[in-house]
Amino acid sequence: MGFTEIRFPAIISSLWLLLSGRNRALKSFIEQVREFPVQISFHHCSSSPRVLSSRVSRIPLLFPDDRCHGAIVGLIGRLNFVLFSVISAGAERGSPEHVGAHLQLQARLQPPPAAGRDVQPGPGGVPRPEGAGQRHPVDGVISFDVIIDRSTNLLSRVYRPAPAGPDASLAAPAAFLAEIDRPLSAAPVSVIVFFHGGSFAHSSSNSAIYDSLCRRFVSMCGAVVVSVSYRRSPEFRFPCAYDDGWAALKWASTRPWLRSGRDSKVRIFLAGDSSGGNIAHNVALRAVESGIEISGNILLNPMFGGEGRKESELMLDGKYFVTLQDRDWYWRAFLPRALTATTLPATPSVPTALVVVAGFDLIRDWQLAYADGLKKAGQSVKLLHLMQATIGFYLLPNNNHFFEVMEEIRTFLSSDC
Repeated sequence: MGFTEIRFPAIISSLWLLLSGRNRALKSFIEQVREFPVQISFHHCSSSPRVLSSRVSRIPLLFPDDRCHGAIVGLIGRLNFVLFSVISAGAERGSPEHVGAHLQLQARLQPPPAAGRDVQPGPGGVPRPEGAGQRHPVDGVISFDVIIDRSTNLLSRVYRPAPAGPDASLAAPAAFLAEIDRPLSAAPVSVIVFFHGGSFAHSSSNSAIYDSLCRRFVSMCGAVVVSVSYRRSPEFRFPCAYDDGWAALKWASTRPWLRSGRDSKVRIFLAGDSSGGNIAHNVALRAVESGIEISGNILLNPMFGGEGRKESELMLDGKYFVTLQDRDWYWRAFLPRALTATTLPATPSVPTALVVVAGFDLIRDWQLAYADGLKKAGQSVKLLHLMQATIGFYLLPNNNHFFEVMEEIRTFLSSDC
């Protein structure tokens, strides 16, 4: 047996910030960690997470020498995965502010319902939504929910930079709504229509990991984001997610308050991770057929598949969070029974694409084949293949890959400005 020590203070500091004062959650986390095939011991442990956060900077790991590299990478990935789970389960931002924002903005951003609880008669009989808008920025970003299609309960969460000025966040509701109604900017601004991951079956735009990611798209990449809560399988199979994505694109492309630049156009990029990347691809196909202009696709670890097994599927089965059995179930839950095989999609005729691939993703080879197909079809494609990355690395800013991808996205968006 060999002995090695690894430092990852970003993971530890993030964890203690999340679990500060929550001893039950801390105990649950440690119990999960103890089940990993690597022995872990915490030094200087205290009953107070606040004390622990300042003292725990090292985690000794004990494992066979010949498996050193794989164990290190696997451990970091697994800790991140547990952290994602803690965030998703305990910190979803379905706050009263968001509900109030939806009620306030619904009548302004699209025609209000003829009757219902959402609105009350205001001065002159003009409908006046109940509640208060989310006027206080989070991380310098304001957000609000808008129902796109009431018949399917299709919801989007919109993220924009907070209004400028020292008192902007405390403005009266009328001033806040007036700010939202204006076109984005005289300078070009990219609009990301984002589809969250979850293998078509779980997560939403309300999940904290995706709420945070969309805010970072705004603050770090200079974009405005429309995050789509599409219907999920197995209750809603193919093509429901694609239909919702298409409806969201059509809706966003016609919003006057998403226009920017001297030409006053909506500069739309489609983006998504995992199943969301698959949705972005298929929505792009419909956009090409219908004539809606798409500036580009941003696909983060897109969920693609096909007949047979790729080498990466056989090599990485069960090693980094996902098994082939898991992946096959998700496909069966999404696809109709008549479609028993998942098929690598045809390449869309979009102007350009950014494809991000994690080296330890089970379906890595399908993603690489997709990017290669784009190149062979004569499409402009930027492939970012991060050999040492695990799935979901872009969800937390505790690794160098995260910042590399954010810079790539920022550069990619600016190509249309």
